[in-house]
Amino acid sequence: MVTETAVEFRDGGSGVVIDASYLPVIIRTYSGVTTEKIVRECTKWLNDRLSKLPRQQKVVVISDARAVTATDPKVRKVVAEESKKLELQMRAHNVDTIVILNSAVLRGAIKAVGWIT
Repeated sequence: MVTETAVEFRDGGSGVVIDASYLPVIIRTYSGVTTEKIVRECTKWLNDRLSKLPRQQKVVVISDARAVTATDPKVRKVVAEESKKLELQMRAHNVDTIVILNSAVLRGAIKAVGWIT
């Protein structure tokens, strides 16, 4: 699924849907095991999308990761690297990011990525 405001990235049984049709809210819904391919594709799409927004446009990103089943240390490193690519656009447009999780382990992983970036 790809539209101007929504996209779905799949890699095997894993995936993410990014829905920007509710701007200024962008909703990312993850499922399965997040892969490097998914992280890189999502980063590129989000960076491209944010770069097209008017300079004064602000957004809130909600990431629903309740259906994520695992994260590999190598993928966490890729998340940190890709987050750096988004830094300028996120600083310009993002008011806040909300991450919804069921797992204490994933909460720890996200904090670790925050420390790396």
